Amino acid sequence: MKKFICILAVAALALGCSDYNKLPLFEGSYVYFNTSKSGYTSINELGRSTTSYYINYVGPMSDGETIEVAYSVTPGDGLAEDVDYQMVSTSRTLTFSPGVYSLGIHVRWLANEIDPSKDNTLTLRIESCSKEGVALGVLGPDEANRSIVISKFKNQ
Repeated sequence: MKKFICILAVAALALGCSDYNKLPLFEGSYVYFNTSKSGYTSINELGRSTTSYYINYVGPMSDGETIEVAYSVTPGDGLAEDVDYQMVSTSRTLTFSPGVYSLGIHVRWLANEIDPSKDNTLTLRIESCSKEGVALGVLGPDEANRSIVISKFKNQ
């Protein structure tokens, strides 16, 4: 009797899964900053490190297709490139090849004292995607994780 019930359960499961490949893989495609994989978002003014900030692509990609994601880098009035930070990633475009769904933007943080009365942030923001219909940021009206803000703080 147990064998019969087990066989019946397996058969029901197999029949229920027969349409699995017919289901859409994604409801929508999007690119976003993966904050759990990205590096620090607070940097000590005297610290030195190279930190990576990752953009992920979520969605289907056909064979041979590449997807380009453009991003901007905007420092606050308290930070200066080549003084407080250097962009190791010099291109402002990431190219996702087939099978690649996560790419990093690399920033080298330099030791330099800051003025705490100024805006000591660096904002990385996704600006566009070459694939039509791809949302910028996590799906939804808030465009969550479309940008990441890194703050450089005063050494204590």
